[in-house]
Amino acid sequence: GRKEGDIRNKIQSLENDLSTLKNNLEFFGRSKNADKIKADFEQKIKKGEADLAHMKHQLKVVRQAAD
Repeated sequence: GRKEGDIRNKIQSLENDLSTLKNNLEFFGRSKNADKIKADFEQKIKKGEADLAHMKHQLKVVRQAAD
């Protein structure tokens, strides 16, 4: 249904964001004073991954409700 599509779009968007963050983290990892920046990125990645897990769970719930 529509709700499932909305959740799928959010998951896709979040996965893209996480991919970008991880690429940026690798890029900053090569610079000398990157610790602060890396910590920020790692925090964003952790939050993003938690959000992603939550959305995947929501998607499963919505699918089960549709059956």
